[in-house]
Amino acid sequence: MFSYRVLLRQAWKISRDHKYLWFFGLFASLLSAGSGWGLLTQNLEANYQGDFWSGVSAIFNWQYFSQTFHQGFINLFQSNWLFILDNILMLALIALIFIVVIWLTIASQGGLISHIRKIIDHKKNGAPELSVKDGLRTGHHNFWPIFGLNLGFKILMNFAFFLLTIPFLFIALVDSGWLGGTYVILFLIFIPIAIILNLIVKYAMAYTVIENDSFFGAIENAWRLFKRNWLISLEMMIALFAVNFLGGLILLLFLTIFILPLFIVGVVFGLVWLSTIMLILAIIAIAFGGSFLTTFENAGWVGLFIRLEEKGGVAKLERIFHKTKSKK
Repeated sequence: MFSYRVLLRQAWKISRDHKYLWFFGLFASLLSAGSGWGLLTQNLEANYQGDFWSGVSAIFNWQYFSQTFHQGFINLFQSNWLFILDNILMLALIALIFIVVIWLTIASQGGLISHIRKIIDHKKNGAPELSVKDGLRTGHHNFWPIFGLNLGFKILMNFAFFLLTIPFLFIALVDSGWLGGTYVILFLIFIPIAIILNLIVKYAMAYTVIENDSFFGAIENAWRLFKRNWLISLEMMIALFAVNFLGGLILLLFLTIFILPLFIVGVVFGLVWLSTIMLILAIIAIAFGGSFLTTFENAGWVGLFIRLEEKGGVAKLERIFHKTKSKK
């Protein structure tokens, strides 16, 4: 019998017993594909503050860009060559670090999905030989499809928001009294789009890593799986959101009760060593908490994907509806 409780318990055990997965979770948490809600709220906030359209206008302000770049280029070569070389090396180092972080982020997502699948199959196929190196190798093999799915998700989300804000711009220019109502409408329209795209990307990643589907084949299969199980997907999303919210609340309470008071004491009395230690502990706690929750969330989605692919399932609301109907 299909049960969310079983899937969540399985995800908890995987996250608790296989702590090396937290390494993948640490970098995978940087992916934006899992945070459609965050992207939505950031876009709405940016538009409310005027940053969205000012940013768009800045893109097309070629004259301003060319003048700034030209002046900066001239100033650069007016300096001595040692200073120029030092800046070039610094920029190259920053670019290298950025590329490594991007690679680790994408590879960790692939490794996390792959290893969770192997752990779930443990009972059927025997104990798997797992390592961080093996997971990164698998993630590297699927780097471009996963990167493309994340990039495509963000582009589509921003493009959808761009289209939805065009009528809002004209309304705001004519009558600012419509501003609040327009935001409500945009919010109601945009949320289903964000949720659907988010879920399709999650399933597409699973098809890419687990089933070795091509980029477009994974998207097509993910759409079909979502259409057949859209209600189950939404219920699972709500369940995982509730667990993540609870986990985030516990982490926040820990920081507020144990870390923040000592940090304030260090700042007030000038105890730099104490405030520094508390800050480091806060960063460590946030990193570990985020890594665990990301691992748990991915374990939940991979577990659901495997279950739907192998046996299918019936949503909780459907079961309740049929039970009520049968009693009548």
